Amino acid sequence: MAAAEKFGSSSDSPNLLLCYRSFRRYAGSRLPLLILIISIGGLVEGLGVGVFIPLLSLGNVSPEESDAVSKLVADAFSYAGIELTFNSLLAVILFCFLFKGAISLCQTVVTARIMATVVSDLRESLVTRLSATSLLNFGRLKLGFLTNVVATETERTAAAFNFYTMTIVSVFYAVIYIALALVIDVRGAVLVTTMGVLAVASLRVLHKLTRDYSHRVSRRNARLHDLLIQGLQGFKYLRATDGFSKLNSKLFDELEVLAHCVYRQGIFGGFVKTVSEPLGAVVLVAALFLNVSVMGRPLAGMLVLALVLYRLMGKLMSVQTNWQKFNGAIGGMVAVEAALESLGAETERSGEQHVSEFSSRLSLDSVSLKIGDHEILDDVTVEIGKNTMVAIVGRTGAGKSTIVNLLTGVLEPTGGRVMIDGVDYTKLDKRSLRRLFGYVPQDPVMFADTIANNVSLWTCDVRVSACAERVQEALRAAHAEGFVSATEDGCNTFVGSGGRTISGGQSQLLCLA
Repeated sequence: MAAAEKFGSSSDSPNLLLCYRSFRRYAGSRLPLLILIISIGGLVEGLGVGVFIPLLSLGNVSPEESDAVSKLVADAFSYAGIELTFNSLLAVILFCFLFKGAISLCQTVVTARIMATVVSDLRESLVTRLSATSLLNFGRLKLGFLTNVVATETERTAAAFNFYTMTIVSVFYAVIYIALALVIDVRGAVLVTTMGVLAVASLRVLHKLTRDYSHRVSRRNARLHDLLIQGLQGFKYLRATDGFSKLNSKLFDELEVLAHCVYRQGIFGGFVKTVSEPLGAVVLVAALFLNVSVMGRPLAGMLVLALVLYRLMGKLMSVQTNWQKFNGAIGGMVAVEAALESLGAETERSGEQHVSEFSSRLSLDSVSLKIGDHEILDDVTVEIGKNTMVAIVGRTGAGKSTIVNLLTGVLEPTGGRVMIDGVDYTKLDKRSLRRLFGYVPQDPVMFADTIANNVSLWTCDVRVSACAERVQEALRAAHAEGFVSATEDGCNTFVGSGGRTISGGQSQLLCLA
């Protein structure tokens, strides 16, 4: 199922059940625990407010004239053997709201833990799927989209979870207050609840617009990341050809569009937040007017109901506000799910047989490779013996790099076999196979880190003597020890991303090491 179908497109309301399933997958068993904590908190708050109601009429209204909630509280006190007095009611109210505070603290801690876990787990899942995806599938993906998802959209997904949780909290508390209102007065409760639900529903168009701009923000962020990455990768070329003036113009256009999308999204969210409280007051005043002025019901009897209805409208408006914020962050969820689906669409196959050494030869046996309708190689047979030097020569696009990709196992032939010491690659564990290769591509891969960490790729701590010696051995074998020792900090010399701070030849030597 496509990500947009899971959570709703810009014109459809999000699928709440599928959202829950996704959050359940991210958060694990903590999500049911959080919902249980929310439920307990709602019940305790409802109990505290329920006990507060008879406090308003204590000593002023006879037991026979008391409202239904006051009668229930009196019966509960009697059953527990507690005398119903002003002080006993205050004590119970204080206990309920202190306990509610403790429950809220637990809710905050669990929510914060889940949010941190969601971000971390999503990033790990994205990186894991990226490392497992095939080379052909990787070639179809945009780097800006991937980096934006890992860096930004995972955070927005965690924010969406937070707002989703807050919506559930508001819904549960609203149900508690609806139940209280129904016990006090069925007609008044039904009237206000109906008006409140209609008021919330009247703002659905803003949800749609907010959701639409949330998707736009995600797409524009991805496009901006893509342009920035390509600009950084081509820094030397752009500087040499004055290409930055053209790139900057394009970047400024993208930034302007992104700023507009963020502005519109903020306007829609701010409007909902601004009108929520006045709208709730309008509904409450209208309900009191209809009950007292139109229906002629006594004001004294309506004051208790008004207290509960005021809290009810606050929760209904809170549902509206939090749902609006959820819609504002849902673009992050869609982007993350789309990235996970794209990265998992075509994973690299690997056998189970481990290989630990290279004894005699690498060979391509009648190998063909076809990508789509484009035939790249046709019936190629090559054998490369151990300790031999082979040059592959041909015109641009003839398939030289493709042969190297086949030998390293990052591409699989559509026909024929690729073998090491007579064993077909399809039977081999690809990770164990690749540990036998040293590979210097046309553009050496260098990370923004020290020379030592670029050589070891963080497999050991270079501050440990054994690790430092291994790094030195690798540098000697690659004939790179001379220029490294000539630098001010030696192996601890910082190398810019892509080897920008050293020469191309030095980068190739380090890559070989």
